[in-house]
Amino acid sequence: MLKIQNYITISLLFISLLNGELIYDKPNGLYDILTSNNGWNNKYDKEGLTIAFKNVANHNVSAILIKNKIEIPLNIIQDVIMDVNNYSSILKNSRGMMTDILEVTDSTVIAYQFIPINIPFMDHRHYYFSLKKNELFDISEEIILADWHLIDQDRFNFSKYSSSAVFLKHGAGIWMAKNNNKGDMILSYRIFMDPNGSIPNFIIDKINEISIVNLFQDVVIEAEHRFQTYLKAK
Repeated sequence: MLKIQNYITISLLFISLLNGELIYDKPNGLYDILTSNNGWNNKYDKEGLTIAFKNVANHNVSAILIKNKIEIPLNIIQDVIMDVNNYSSILKNSRGMMTDILEVTDSTVIAYQFIPINIPFMDHRHYYFSLKKNELFDISEEIILADWHLIDQDRFNFSKYSSSAVFLKHGAGIWMAKNNNKGDMILSYRIFMDPNGSIPNFIIDKINEISIVNLFQDVVIEAEHRFQTYLKAK
């Protein structure tokens, strides 16, 4: 059973209820930027992964895309992404990360996350986010497996982890997949995170790049492990 911490009442959350799901305002303009395959520049390959960047209007920090081929069923990838309760063991490269789950429905998780940044003179990060999985439809087209966006802290009680961290307000991420007609899939993760601080933008971009590579690899490794376990049990 999921451990529910810091339970928040409906009056504090400003939740709208639709078809039994918790609904928060989505940053639709940012979602459109991330889902579009146009405008990604400065592409390069790293450890077999393709990485690209895109400018975001009114921000000096870039959106980042990472993609690679996979041969893992998409439902397993999706299950790993949504398994927020086990992020501390799944995301092995995010040492010291702390996650508190606040609300859960069949398709949505609302949670708080604290991310330590182990770089001198850099503040830790923390934020609230809403993560939603989507139905897996026709895989001949590019589909969204799951998406998340940051939520304003004013809707929640402030966390006990927050004393030395920068609260992030502007951010979203989208996991997508597309059949490449060669017997496997192209999995991509697109993310935008802007701390709006005094840190030089190239440093923020580099931290975001390192974070997305580590997260992508950790998710794929865990999904592959679960897939192999499933095959052995058949």
